[in-house]
Amino acid sequence: MKKSNLFLLIFVLFPKFSFAVYGDLGIKQRFDQVYTTLFGPIYNVTLPTTNAANIHANQGTNTWNSANPLQYFANSNDQDALGSTRSGSLEALLRVYEATCDIKYLYEFMQESCIITNMRADKVGQSSSWKYWFINSVYYHGRILQSFTHYVYLIKSNTALYNTSIPSIHRPNFANKTTFGEYAEWLNTSNMEVMDFLTNERYWRGNDECMCKPSSISEGSSCSTKVGSNAIMEMNMQAPFGCSLIYLYLANPTKSIYAERAIQMSRAYLVTHGTILNYHASTNSYRWYHSGWQKNTNGSLRNNFNEDIGHAAFGIMFPLLYNKFYNNFYPSVTGGQYFESYQMVRFRNAFTKIIYNSAVSSTCNSIQASFDCNVVGHCSGHYGSTNYLDYQMNAKNWAGFYLFDNVSGAQSGPSLYNILMDYYITVESCLPINNNNYAGVGIIGLADLLVANYDIENINPCGINQVPLKPSNNSISYNSTDKLITINSEKTTKTIFVYSITGEKVLFVENENEIILDKLLKGIYIVVSEFNDNSIETEKIVIE
Repeated sequence: MKKSNLFLLIFVLFPKFSFAVYGDLGIKQRFDQVYTTLFGPIYNVTLPTTNAANIHANQGTNTWNSANPLQYFANSNDQDALGSTRSGSLEALLRVYEATCDIKYLYEFMQESCIITNMRADKVGQSSSWKYWFINSVYYHGRILQSFTHYVYLIKSNTALYNTSIPSIHRPNFANKTTFGEYAEWLNTSNMEVMDFLTNERYWRGNDECMCKPSSISEGSSCSTKVGSNAIMEMNMQAPFGCSLIYLYLANPTKSIYAERAIQMSRAYLVTHGTILNYHASTNSYRWYHSGWQKNTNGSLRNNFNEDIGHAAFGIMFPLLYNKFYNNFYPSVTGGQYFESYQMVRFRNAFTKIIYNSAVSSTCNSIQASFDCNVVGHCSGHYGSTNYLDYQMNAKNWAGFYLFDNVSGAQSGPSLYNILMDYYITVESCLPINNNNYAGVGIIGLADLLVANYDIENINPCGINQVPLKPSNNSISYNSTDKLITINSEKTTKTIFVYSITGEKVLFVENENEIILDKLLKGIYIVVSEFNDNSIETEKIVIE
């Protein structure tokens, strides 16, 4: 069946949807189509591919000049193609893998990351002590590091993946490493070298201002002495560094400095630089302005710098990741209990109540302003664009907040999941595949739609370790007062498992109908009851 016919069939069968009845919307196929069109074929694991550089040079429209590394450092167009556009596709590959467990996405990531790592300054004839990728456009380091550190954590936290052998025919493409774990360790060493170079010697400003923003590598060493708004990175530039610090600590738990700096960044968002996030009480939501790391002297949003949702797509990645993992380093590292559920709901509400325009219906034949351009709810803010289509594509980068659709404080009305899936079906699935629609964060948003769709619709190719989140009417009941799970079934309970939202098994009992959760921290958990007849029932619960 042709792709266009597939989406047409989906739309005819489900013209307007209610929660959890969308089914498989073919987003994985759309992702593959987008990636192949813009970046070239996804790595074919079954073929004896032995010349990664030449293959890369023939890929898609969004490549950089890997044949001439010295030009790569001097040419701003190459830096933009890699740091802005290609970094998004690398992160998207990992998110799609986590949803699908299709190993081709890891191979594609490994090929591209190997090329980039081997083009670092100290490896291509620049100063042997300078471990960096970009001589200018300093903030791009964070965007590359986010995906690289994500990969390392993903492999090091999964024993089966860590020990997976790389077929000998493919090893030349991956620094001649023999297993995924060996490649991850090689990349991890490089990641720490880059981050330590940037933060210890160059860009870490500290004092809850975190990353500074020199115009070039050569200015980095004096960054901490600079004053004024141009010395501190904007929120959307800080966020990828924050994500990188989180993943680095998770992959290297003895390196507490990474956790301490991630905590410092979260504190700057919410406490020290409290005006980064302006609380809007009537909608229980957050607003912020583009250059938000500098304190806003008048305490209110400046209309000419309201954050557009394209830049916000980067800014919200750090709170989402921090919320997912902060229990991994709190309270073992001092501080850290930030971005809890009630705060995440405020980001979610900013989308559903301010950015989303419920009065507008957009279709493939009539692209209208279904989503406003910025987090205040109009289009006169940063960049002042009225190109609604451009911002429609950034809306899907808020998909990760579907996890908070049913959390206390979420504003009434359509769920964020409903809003984005309806829009995907009626508009995005028939839009052209080009740089304007999918470069940079655009393809990450598509990956996030896939994650949400697979989670909510119980599409679970990865097995029990990625337990579906869809609530069910079954024999599992939860008493929030006593923090007690009870199985009320005529069948004999064999085992009760409790999983964290990341798929980690945190509790289990055998041959019991009850399990007490009083030792678990606040968060979302999945309860799985396995019976003697080998049937399974699941339930999502929230511990507050």
